[in-house]
Amino acid sequence: MKISILIPVYRFEPNLAQLLVQLETFAGEKEIICAVAAPNWEMEKVMSEFPAVRWLRVSKANRGLQLAAALAAASGTSCWILHADSRLVCERDYLAEIRQHSSQVGFFSLRFSVPSLFFRLLAQTSNFRARRLHLIFGDQGLFAPRAWLEASGGIPPLALMEDWELSRKLRKYPFYQSPLVLETSARRFLAGGKWRVFWKMQQIKCLFLLGVPPEKLAAIYRKGQE
Repeated sequence: MKISILIPVYRFEPNLAQLLVQLETFAGEKEIICAVAAPNWEMEKVMSEFPAVRWLRVSKANRGLQLAAALAAASGTSCWILHADSRLVCERDYLAEIRQHSSQVGFFSLRFSVPSLFFRLLAQTSNFRARRLHLIFGDQGLFAPRAWLEASGGIPPLALMEDWELSRKLRKYPFYQSPLVLETSARRFLAGGKWRVFWKMQQIKCLFLLGVPPEKLAAIYRKGQE
């Protein structure tokens, strides 16, 4: 079974090269599709170093649009959505795990790259939300049959919260939480102040539920990161 790995990238992601090396070691049929918006010279260098990866240039920095473009280019039976700052930390084959549970909507057990109490609790609440409410965020590595993604209307072309909308549409299918760990970088929390970033993310969720356009939410999210 062929697996399409979909990764949105904005400008440059320092952890991406390591992630691509990890993914290329896994056995079985696969394709890695990176949808890149506004690449800088560092990103161009990474792109030249991984010729086996399919690189899509997307004109707008919009994670939903980037993932939708990657899904349109995918040819695998199953799709796995990954963030560019993710890291695979188990010795087991993650693609084999996806193949074993290919008849479910799945996600991996999240942890952060900093092992403090704050980040452990944040990961636990994120995993609980995904398990109980079936709301999977992008850093949890959602995977699903491509046919289910397409039947649900594809990946919403939203600038932010596309993962929330997508997982909401997939609720009618069986869900599975993998025990394999997917580690995400904590650097945005550390750079912006962990509590400040945390409360900003909660604010964004509330505003989204109140109907604030995702473009405005994306501007709030990126404020202070440029």
